[in-house]
Amino acid sequence: MDYITFYDKKGMPIAWLSDKDNETIYLFNGKPVAWISGTSVYSFSGTHLGFYENGWIYDNNGYCVYYTHKASGGPVKPVKNVKVDIGKYDGSDL
Repeated sequence: MDYITFYDKKGMPIAWLSDKDNETIYLFNGKPVAWISGTSVYSFSGTHLGFYENGWIYDNNGYCVYYTHKASGGPVKPVKNVKVDIGKYDGSDL
């Protein structure tokens, strides 16, 4: 399975987006946490969380909060840490 990894401001892999459906964002333990419609990002309760543009997820205040390896524009990206295997990381150290 191919997927796009989202990294946080420390370069830690935090979530992933399947290349297959390109709309559901999952944590590495497999839990779906958000979905993308157009450029908008929503929680599953329907709350608008921000925007996904140019490989960046921006919050509703316009701050870059997560990025992918294809992110362009925005702030300087930190050095990425090791990728996590899907289903083997529960995010408990975050």
